[in-house]
Amino acid sequence: PLVMDYIMILFGFFYSGVVGVPVSPPRLGKLEKSLQYLRSIVFDAKPVVVLTNHSMFSFVDRIVFTEPKFDTLQWLATDGFPSTVSSGVLPKVNPSETALLLYYSDATTSGHLESVAVSHENVVKSIQAFTSAISIKSRDTVVSYLPHYLSQGLLSGILLPVFSGSTCLLIPNSQFNRDPLLWLATISKYRANISVGTDDAYCLCARMVSQEQKMELDLSSWQVALSAECEFTVETVDLFSTTFDACGFRRS
Repeated sequence: PLVMDYIMILFGFFYSGVVGVPVSPPRLGKLEKSLQYLRSIVFDAKPVVVLTNHSMFSFVDRIVFTEPKFDTLQWLATDGFPSTVSSGVLPKVNPSETALLLYYSDATTSGHLESVAVSHENVVKSIQAFTSAISIKSRDTVVSYLPHYLSQGLLSGILLPVFSGSTCLLIPNSQFNRDPLLWLATISKYRANISVGTDDAYCLCARMVSQEQKMELDLSSWQVALSAECEFTVETVDLFSTTFDACGFRRS
């Protein structure tokens, strides 16, 4: 689903006790790879319902045609849901129960798909730890381009802003891929002070920015630059800091 639909559905899962499995949407240009990804998840997670939107339904018939096992799934378009629903009694959710199943490709096993079961308690503790580490407040502004079906994008781009009450600007990952400097331009325009990116993204922006583009950027508001990986490399910190020093970015 689109980002706002995704957020509403995500919290619907949390409140109802349904286990959600965020996955990347199939891509026409890499359909076979996308199908293999979906194949593995369907086999492992055994979902009964797939939530998407009407724009993605053009893929559904093609997927079902090539993968008969997908025909047993119920496919629903979230943008077709009614705007209001009748109220009901929500179940009591045990903190130790699984909230989400997150899938990722393990680079150490030739891209083999691995899964992590995240409990409701895990979600809350991760948010508390993250909030404490960067001292995020409701007055802060966060910018994220990371896919929301991955753990870092989910945590920094959705859960952290929701629980802290801060403002968050979400850039669709597809737009970032077309124009990586949109990330920095958004930070500059909206005076964001917190953002997260991959090591490659920091390097890419530093290498592709022109002198004219640098003159239009003001990164002086950026106080917390986070890495989506375990840590920054020294080379990345040096390259990015040196490149954008004139734009007000502070290495500290």
